[in-house]
Amino acid sequence: MKLAIKLAVSAIVMISAATMANALQLSDYLRNKNTQSDMIQALLMTMGQSYNYANGVLKHENQALLFCAPGTLRIASEQYQIILEDYLRRFPQQDDIAVEGVLLFALVDAFPCK
Repeated sequence: MKLAIKLAVSAIVMISAATMANALQLSDYLRNKNTQSDMIQALLMTMGQSYNYANGVLKHENQALLFCAPGTLRIASEQYQIILEDYLRRFPQQDDIAVEGVLLFALVDAFPCK
């Protein structure tokens, strides 16, 4: 089973590397977050759900989680944006980085594992 997870993680890393050109850059997010909010929230929701799925796999395999949201908290798309915005206020980032990574750091910051 651990081999299957390693292969899955490797595939995700390779796909991620291949699609980095298509990543949502922070500069695009900041420029469009108010004018294209539905699209931005859908993207943030997709990113967040992907991290929740990864957490589920890690939990199933008794591995350390990426972040530890309390109980059965279900995070809505608007909440992902609030978490991201709060993180960006406290930790300004360079405009040329991918929002996907910043959102992960924001979730780790908002819901640290104890």
